[in-house]
Amino acid sequence: MSVTILEISRESGFSKSTVHRALSGTSRIDPETRDKIMESVKKHNYQPNLQARSLVGAKTFILGVVVPDLSSTAYAKAIAGVEKIAQSKGYSILIFSSDNSPLKQLQLIKRIKQYGIEGFIISPAQLVEQQEFIDGLKNSGIPYVGIHNCKAQDICMVSSGEEAGAFLAVEYLIKLGHRRIGHVTIEQPTDPGIKHKFDGYIRALKTYGIAYDSSLVVCKDKYYAFGSGYEATLELMQMASPPTAIFALSDTVAVGVAAGIKSSLLKIPDDVSLIGYDNKDFTQVMEPKLTTVSAHFNKIGEHAAQLLIQKIENPDYELQKIVCEPELITRKSCAKITT
Repeated sequence: MSVTILEISRESGFSKSTVHRALSGTSRIDPETRDKIMESVKKHNYQPNLQARSLVGAKTFILGVVVPDLSSTAYAKAIAGVEKIAQSKGYSILIFSSDNSPLKQLQLIKRIKQYGIEGFIISPAQLVEQQEFIDGLKNSGIPYVGIHNCKAQDICMVSSGEEAGAFLAVEYLIKLGHRRIGHVTIEQPTDPGIKHKFDGYIRALKTYGIAYDSSLVVCKDKYYAFGSGYEATLELMQMASPPTAIFALSDTVAVGVAAGIKSSLLKIPDDVSLIGYDNKDFTQVMEPKLTTVSAHFNKIGEHAAQLLIQKIENPDYELQKIVCEPELITRKSCAKITT
């Protein structure tokens, strides 16, 4: 017969809550105490029955994280931020991917409680219908917090401030003397981040008295891909009066933009300045190193975990919306206008 946590508690001489903290990996426990408890755990090969604990209403100290893409560096950073806060509060996390599928996401939300999860953090699949998404969250029966591109108005969430980040990027170019600033984007109506960045682009132009020219905003694809940036840039560079600077929707798109600029026999930043978005690792090894915007996804994860734990521990916790302020990372891909 399998041993219970109560028996581990009795044998080790520590309370059940202390045993749980040792099992969850929290740092809020003396190392010597943890070693004594784990000795008993290993002796009996103890495995916690999370589903049974959730069925009887006992705390499992498990948080769920649902993201659209586990291969994304941004989401990896957000998950690391969630785990950092979770561990400091005595919680563990389970990670799920919706693979950007609204159907799979809905199925995950419906059965997420079966994993003994007390609450979850979610970044919605891009193509999900808003009302379907909200209904799924409300029917889950456990607390939740939205992150990044979650655009629901009546839930707690942490956003990445993409409109503000785009404003920072375009404002920087304007202050360098640029007036013809291109924006290379993609066509994905269900991705709110695309519109947020476009809005930031427009706001910066308007703030500094620069007329909007729709021909400078080019979209050639619906994917965050190198090709999206390359084809759009070739079109921009063939204009009678091409842009002197380009704000790319993402760093990945910016790689394609850079290739398009070079294929047009132009140099970065001597002929065309370039700014990306996301601050991905490869931007530091591009030639020249790419100026970009950091969304601080690790901070987004930290804020979301803090919000979720507060909601779990206080069901009447009031609605909160947090914007994680982006940061402009200046490198070598932008230059002042000299003519």
